[in-house]
Amino acid sequence: MGPWACRGFVAAGLVLALGFLLTGPVSQSVLYGMAGAAASAALLTGLRRQRPRPARAWWLVWASVQINLTGDAVLGLRVWVFPDSAALVLLESTVYLMSYLALAAGLTVIVHNRSAGRDRGATIDSAIVACSLALPLWLVAVTPVLDEPAQPVAILVFRLAFPIGDAVLLTLLARLLVSGSGRSMSLYLLLAAVCCWLAGDVANAVLAERGTLASYWGGVLYCLGYTAFGAAALHPSMPALATTGSAPAPRLTTGRLTVLAGLSLLPPALLLGQAFTGRQVQAVPIGVACVVLFLLVVARMVGLTREVERQARELSDLASRDALTGVGNRRSWDARLHDAVTAAHDAGGTLVIALLDLDHFKRYNDTHGHQAGDRLLKGAAAAWRDVLRRDDVLYRYGGEEFGLILPGASPGDAVKLTERLREVVPDGQSFSAGVAALHGTETVEELVARADAALYEAKAHGRSRARVAAVTPKAA
Repeated sequence: MGPWACRGFVAAGLVLALGFLLTGPVSQSVLYGMAGAAASAALLTGLRRQRPRPARAWWLVWASVQINLTGDAVLGLRVWVFPDSAALVLLESTVYLMSYLALAAGLTVIVHNRSAGRDRGATIDSAIVACSLALPLWLVAVTPVLDEPAQPVAILVFRLAFPIGDAVLLTLLARLLVSGSGRSMSLYLLLAAVCCWLAGDVANAVLAERGTLASYWGGVLYCLGYTAFGAAALHPSMPALATTGSAPAPRLTTGRLTVLAGLSLLPPALLLGQAFTGRQVQAVPIGVACVVLFLLVVARMVGLTREVERQARELSDLASRDALTGVGNRRSWDARLHDAVTAAHDAGGTLVIALLDLDHFKRYNDTHGHQAGDRLLKGAAAAWRDVLRRDDVLYRYGGEEFGLILPGASPGDAVKLTERLREVVPDGQSFSAGVAALHGTETVEELVARADAALYEAKAHGRSRARVAAVTPKAA
């Protein structure tokens, strides 16, 4: 469907809302019913024409609108025909609550489909938003109900259920806003629809003089909510709104951090406002909200700290490992060999190193291709690691050359090890090796230089063999 259908529906909805403002109670009831029926028809049209997959979320939204229309009909019957019917009051409240449940279920499905796995940070952020916004809702809609004289339990339960339902919807809205998936016009229209309904509930709680189909401003907001629901279903982006996908987790941007900080300061701001204006201080709900927000902020900080630590470990691992073979790289070879030489000097232990160079690797690359050469390097490194002792460590020294650090080994042990390693080189290839044992007080550079000289000696004598470096006078 093209964007013109969505735009036309919005224009028609705005006309209905304007008519609601300018007409009397009877005409308002008619216009209100027209807005709801149009939203239901638009949702069905979007479901049938745009065929979202999965469609369950949108069917639940349609069910919520349809149930809400049924509640409007019961309300109209009670107001205009049976104004003293307690049974209709209970039926009306029950139907409206069912509409809440259907809408909450639809939003839950959308949140689940749009979430990339378990995003703990986004969940905490949405809880911070919901808790901060639920407090004013509680003070406006719940506290007055609790302060009223004794009333029937059923009526009390229903009157409390609506603001609690609003709080649940606020939580789901916050979760949608902080999700990592892309934003679309259909999503914004859906969020606007729910916000209009929530604002209508607040208007009813604060301003409504009950007894008509809807309060003046509450009715306008409900009409606009119906319009936004229908427009969300008609917009071309509707099919992808509830699509299951794996979007990256959202970053904690400066703007997002500013919003969270501001919302976290809302409860103490309300407390100060009540104190300075001389109103009764609602200490219990504000205190509970402050405690919950404090715990949520601490949990978010713990999560961020752990994420930074995890990323630091990953960066350290990437910096110390060869990307192709997965073994240690030249940087980690230098660091580990320095530590091993220092430990051998201090403890008087033995240390042997070996440099391994795949024979005729350039010719292998030229014959089989560079990808085959990469596979040879990866396969050799994987096969060698399976042969090494637990304390032996393999590194990629550079190009087709590898290094071995063999603590506690002798030169003879190292030569035997290279023979076993040569047997497992993939594709029948071979390598030459230079072995050197640490002597006296020689440095790392001197030890590596002797191993390198032994490697060149092995190559000079026909390759596919190992040579043990001679001990220099300085090393001896």
